[in-house]
Amino acid sequence: MSSYQYHVISTNAELITSPFGYRTFNGVTEHHDGVDFVDEFRREKTSNVYINAFADGKVVASSTGVSVGNYVDILHDGKILTRYFHMKTGSVKVTAGQEVKRGDIIGIMGTTGNSTGIHLHFGVKENSVSYTTGTYVNPIPYLTGEKAIPQAVLAATAPAAPIVSSSTPIVPAGFITGDKVKVSYNKNDRTAKTYEGLTFKCYYDVYDVIQIPLSGSQYNDRIIIGIGKTVTAAVNKNILIKAA
Repeated sequence: MSSYQYHVISTNAELITSPFGYRTFNGVTEHHDGVDFVDEFRREKTSNVYINAFADGKVVASSTGVSVGNYVDILHDGKILTRYFHMKTGSVKVTAGQEVKRGDIIGIMGTTGNSTGIHLHFGVKENSVSYTTGTYVNPIPYLTGEKAIPQAVLAATAPAAPIVSSSTPIVPAGFITGDKVKVSYNKNDRTAKTYEGLTFKCYYDVYDVIQIPLSGSQYNDRIIIGIGKTVTAAVNKNILIKAA
């Protein structure tokens, strides 16, 4: 299992087969503008490995190129563009103009275009609004969390309803603001549900309790969790347990 904080393939087991930077391919030295990934256990050889959106954003291109094969470009806050190449024919699930959330499936790992085997080419451009603008950078610091997309929320869903603030909240289920908690999730894909029943990805093992509504409010069984003061999701108290 890869040690990345964020993931772009459904198995969360990215293995680099070609890094960012200069490389020699077919006797020609060129700059590789992204990172090539396969699954660490090579599961793409026997079953579908899905490609996930790196973060919330808007699809600005979904097409096919001679070299890149079937590809998708997603524009994120802060003029960050992520690019996903070589997807399996017929697998692309998004279209230009569509809004996506972190972790959404956008296609299946494939070997279309100029490719020597099933893999994902993942690229990141900074100061970009399309593939013709901006500068390619090494994607790895974004996956490790060393670099972040400005204003990006860590999980797919922010609270849909207003948060009731109070300096003396009534504590449901024994939680208080500042507690460290864990989220019950499907261990196969780290998916949990928000208060509204929408899914979000648990990218951390431990979250902070940010806010608890007043007793008697219609959101009394809702707890706001996140990392530090950054909201991740509004969840039902029943899916939380205190971290040791």
